[in-house]
Amino acid sequence: MTKINKTYWLFTVLFVFPFVATGIGSAVAAPAVVEGMTHLGYPIYFVRYLGVAKLLGVLAIVSGVFPRIKEWAYAGLVFTCISAAYSHLSSHDGAKSIAPLVVLAFGIVSYVQWHQGTRNQTTVISKPGSDAVTTADL
Repeated sequence: MTKINKTYWLFTVLFVFPFVATGIGSAVAAPAVVEGMTHLGYPIYFVRYLGVAKLLGVLAIVSGVFPRIKEWAYAGLVFTCISAAYSHLSSHDGAKSIAPLVVLAFGIVSYVQWHQGTRNQTTVISKPGSDAVTTADL
């Protein structure tokens, strides 16, 4: 396992674990989650939707089967972190806005490491000087 690979998996686990925990809590509409979302001003029907979306995003990132969907999953979870921090700030929950920003930082490192790893795995499959096609293009 390369250094990039180890760093990627460490930060990916740190990034997705909170989404697994809150995603399950939201998907089953746990009372504490419903209360928290209501405090932030979100409608109750949004709780389960957000939970399922978080779990699907985690699945896309961890499985990595479809790189384009993985990109969108990263984007969605990053927007979720930013929205959570802003929602807590707007609801005067100052200290609670820090955790989503920490998770956001983990996500950024995970994303950068993923791209660093895919860049290192790219190989040229055509002659030098021609329009090179890489395995990343396939």
